[in-house]
Amino acid sequence: MIGAVVTYTLPGPMPRAELLERFGKTVDVYRSAPGLLRKTYCYDETTGQGTSFYQFDSLASAQALLNPDFQKGFAERMGATPEIYFTDTLMVVDNTIDSVSTYEQD
Repeated sequence: MIGAVVTYTLPGPMPRAELLERFGKTVDVYRSAPGLLRKTYCYDETTGQGTSFYQFDSLASAQALLNPDFQKGFAERMGATPEIYFTDTLMVVDNTIDSVSTYEQD
Protein backbone atom coordinates (compact mmCIF):
# COMPACT_ATOMS: atom_id res chain seq x y z
CA MET A 1 0.00 0.00 0.00
CA ILE A 2 1.18 3.50 -0.80
CA GLY A 3 0.44 6.67 1.10
CA ALA A 4 0.52 10.11 -0.43
CA VAL A 5 0.60 13.39 1.43
CA VAL A 6 -0.38 16.51 -0.48
CA THR A 7 0.24 19.87 1.17
CA TYR A 8 -0.51 23.39 0.01
CA THR A 9 -0.91 26.90 1.35
CA LEU A 10 -3.72 29.00 -0.05
CA PRO A 11 -2.92 32.60 -1.06
CA GLY A 12 -5.09 33.70 1.88
CA PRO A 13 -7.28 32.04 4.48
CA MET A 14 -10.54 30.67 3.10
CA PRO A 15 -13.56 30.07 5.32
CA ARG A 16 -13.98 26.42 6.23
CA ALA A 17 -17.50 26.32 4.77
CA GLU A 18 -16.31 27.60 1.39
CA LEU A 19 -13.46 25.12 1.23
CA LEU A 20 -15.75 22.27 2.28
CA GLU A 21 -18.11 23.24 -0.56
CA ARG A 22 -15.22 23.19 -3.06
CA PHE A 23 -13.99 19.85 -1.78
CA GLY A 24 -17.50 18.44 -2.00
CA LYS A 25 -17.43 19.02 -5.74
CA THR A 26 -14.42 16.68 -6.06
CA VAL A 27 -15.91 13.67 -4.28
CA ASP A 28 -17.05 11.87 -7.45
CA VAL A 29 -13.56 12.11 -8.94
CA TYR A 30 -12.04 10.39 -5.94
CA ARG A 31 -14.83 7.84 -5.51
CA SER A 32 -14.10 6.54 -9.00
CA ALA A 33 -10.29 6.88 -9.01
CA PRO A 34 -8.68 3.51 -9.81
CA GLY A 35 -6.62 2.16 -6.92
CA LEU A 36 -7.57 4.90 -4.44
CA LEU A 37 -8.60 3.33 -1.15
CA ARG A 38 -9.26 6.48 0.87
CA LYS A 39 -8.67 10.23 0.90
CA THR A 40 -8.77 12.57 3.87
CA TYR A 41 -9.13 16.33 3.47
CA CYS A 42 -7.60 18.53 6.20
CA TYR A 43 -7.36 22.31 6.53
CA ASP A 44 -6.24 24.93 9.03
CA GLU A 45 -8.43 27.98 8.47
CA THR A 46 -6.14 30.24 10.52
CA THR A 47 -3.09 29.63 8.32
CA GLY A 48 -4.61 28.63 4.98
CA GLN A 49 -2.55 25.41 5.13
CA GLY A 50 -4.17 22.32 3.67
CA THR A 51 -3.14 18.69 3.77
CA SER A 52 -4.70 15.68 2.12
CA PHE A 53 -3.86 12.09 2.96
CA TYR A 54 -4.39 9.38 0.38
CA GLN A 55 -4.03 5.60 0.50
CA PHE A 56 -3.56 3.72 -2.75
CA ASP A 57 -3.25 0.07 -3.64
CA SER A 58 0.02 0.75 -5.51
CA LEU A 59 2.55 3.42 -6.42
CA ALA A 60 1.40 3.21 -10.04
CA SER A 61 -2.17 4.12 -9.00
CA ALA A 62 -0.89 7.00 -6.86
CA GLN A 63 1.27 8.40 -9.64
CA ALA A 64 -1.52 7.98 -12.19
CA LEU A 65 -3.89 10.15 -10.15
CA LEU A 66 -1.49 12.67 -8.62
CA ASN A 67 0.23 13.41 -11.91
CA PRO A 68 1.36 16.75 -13.41
CA ASP A 69 -2.15 17.37 -14.79
CA PHE A 70 -3.55 16.98 -11.25
CA GLN A 71 -0.97 19.42 -9.93
CA LYS A 72 -1.69 21.96 -12.69
CA GLY A 73 -5.46 21.72 -12.23
CA PHE A 74 -5.14 22.04 -8.47
CA ALA A 75 -2.98 25.15 -8.84
CA GLU A 76 -5.50 26.70 -11.25
CA ARG A 77 -8.52 25.94 -9.03
CA MET A 78 -7.00 26.74 -5.66
CA GLY A 79 -4.31 29.30 -6.41
CA ALA A 80 -1.73 27.15 -4.64
CA THR A 81 0.86 24.71 -5.90
CA PRO A 82 0.56 21.34 -4.16
CA GLU A 83 3.58 19.49 -2.83
CA ILE A 84 3.28 15.71 -3.10
CA TYR A 85 5.14 13.10 -1.10
CA PHE A 86 4.72 9.36 -1.67
CA THR A 87 5.52 6.84 1.04
CA ASP A 88 5.32 3.11 1.67
CA THR A 89 2.47 2.33 4.09
CA LEU A 90 3.68 -0.20 6.63
CA MET A 91 0.73 -0.48 8.99
CA VAL A 92 -2.74 0.98 9.50
CA VAL A 93 -4.61 1.08 12.80
CA ASP A 94 -8.32 1.52 12.07
CA ASN A 95 -10.34 1.88 15.24
CA THR A 96 -13.60 2.27 13.29
CA ILE A 97 -13.47 -1.43 12.42
CA ASP A 98 -11.18 -2.56 15.26
CA SER A 99 -8.43 -3.52 12.84
CA VAL A 100 -4.66 -3.41 12.55
CA SER A 101 -3.27 -4.22 9.09
CA THR A 102 0.30 -4.56 7.88
CA TYR A 103 1.31 -4.34 4.23
CA GLU A 104 4.01 -5.83 2.06
CA GLN A 105 6.15 -3.45 0.05
CA ASP A 106 4.92 -2.72 -3.48
